[in-house]
Amino acid sequence: MTTELKAAIGKARGDSPDTIEASIDFLNAKANQIKDWDSVYLNFDPFSEDRDVTIECRKVSLVRVRKEQTCVAGGLLDGTHPIAPGMMAKKETAKVDGQFGTCYHCLPCLGRLIAIDTELLREARANAEEDNDDGSENT
Repeated sequence: MTTELKAAIGKARGDSPDTIEASIDFLNAKANQIKDWDSVYLNFDPFSEDRDVTIECRKVSLVRVRKEQTCVAGGLLDGTHPIAPGMMAKKETAKVDGQFGTCYHCLPCLGRLIAIDTELLREARANAEEDNDDGSENT
């Protein structure tokens, strides 16, 4: 996806120019660090904390959407938005509590969720290390 296309999507969603530029910079920096972004997107589960349901027949893939879809990951951030035809997205299909369903996550929103999740994990590890440095030990 080109920088111009990312900026156009951000403008269509109503993002501020600073937010658009920060998202593009973040994605470009991460893309240079991680060679296999597909596996990062596919392995990340935005619903991992909400798994008190029975899930069967789960299939996850990266697809190019053929018709407009709703970005579920955007709903976890700042509101759902449409994914335009031709855009890449993560598609999850599963049988959840006996009902089949499909949801889509656009890659920019998924990248933001991964960044948030990574930051929370870093903070949790830092807090755990501070607790261990204070003399308390895990038993």
